[in-house]
Formats: sequence, structure tokens, C-alpha cells
Amino acid sequence: MSQALATAEKLPNSTTRIKIANSPDRLISKYDITKSIYEFHSQILFRLCCYNKPVICFKITLIYFKEFTR
Repeated sequence: MSQALATAEKLPNSTTRIKIANSPDRLISKYDITKSIYEFHSQILFRLCCYNKPVICFKITLIYFKEFTR
């Protein structure tokens, strides 16, 4: 049976406790998680669309971000 490398627990005030195996607990806000995902997704789309319609890709990124933050 395998053991999880990381677990997440939702806490009040839009905070998540991340427990990574063999390391102390870390408290991460919903804003931090959203911001990290948005930045990572934007970098991927920018690299994919660097030579092909970057304005359209930027609009798609904003749509994905709005859907994720609902």
C-alpha cells in the first residue's frame, strides 16, 4: 500500500493546510494557490502562442482564470 506524498485540508478563511511528507505544515491562502496556477498557465499559453496569435491566447487565459476563481 502506498502512502500519499502530500495532503491538503481546507481551513476557515479560505486557507488550506498543505502537509508534505517529512516536512512541517504549510498554510497557503486560496489567493496564493489561484495566483500560482494563473501564472503557470499564462506562461504555458504564452510559450505555445508566442508565434501564433498571442492576443487570442491572452483572452483564452483570462476566460480560464475567471472560470477557475468562481
